[in-house]
Amino acid sequence: MSSVSETPSIFSEHLWIRDLNTKRHRYLDALDAAIPWRRLIRNLKPIYPTGERGRNPIPLESMIRLHVYQLSCSLSDQQAIDDMVENRLVEAFCAWDITQRPSLHRSTLGRFRRRIKANAQDTLFLEIVAEAHRSAKLDRPTH
Repeated sequence: MSSVSETPSIFSEHLWIRDLNTKRHRYLDALDAAIPWRRLIRNLKPIYPTGERGRNPIPLESMIRLHVYQLSCSLSDQQAIDDMVENRLVEAFCAWDITQRPSLHRSTLGRFRRRIKANAQDTLFLEIVAEAHRSAKLDRPTH
């Protein structure tokens, strides 16, 4: 696993974040750089709903980012979603826009976790998050 970012920081799109220097911003920025996002997307794309039937699915990248945030901070489904809704920095990290997308229910994140577990991708997430913490020397943020 590479600790070098595969893409520019998710925060580079948000001008209001650029000058932040909080613990949470530094943590999420380092986490964003340490996670191989393309690899996760590539591995999960074949098992993620396409929206051909039923409702359009939540964008895969947003679900992956929310789950990485959840694992990184050891949060329940509801806590992770609450953080995303209440904190614009976490919202940006999760590539979410509360004004453009409906809010998530904890069952959506639970179904996502069950889907990745059923397809033996849950250990990949755990390994990637653990490696990101080791390589970037990250300490879990306190809430």
